[in-house]
Amino acid sequence: MRVRVRARDVTLAADRPSRISTRNVLHGTIAAITDETGPVLDVALDIGRTRLLARVTRRSRDELGLQVGGQAFALVKAISLDRRSAGYA
Repeated sequence: MRVRVRARDVTLAADRPSRISTRNVLHGTIAAITDETGPVLDVALDIGRTRLLARVTRRSRDELGLQVGGQAFALVKAISLDRRSAGYA
């Protein structure tokens, strides 16, 4: 089954979070960070053979120390998974 997760629905953490309600916590390697102007950017996280995008602010990137080749945890609430739009992104 394929699912679509919108970048805006993904939260990143520098360390594995604990005692949270979000159950989908995925560990990965940062593959790319967009170099756009403006306050937000996309972070591509490789999780096994899957690439997941997260949209974060520049401030978050800086405060978390996110950089290509680094590690991060992606948090995805189950309610964000969209099976109906799979293949239409």
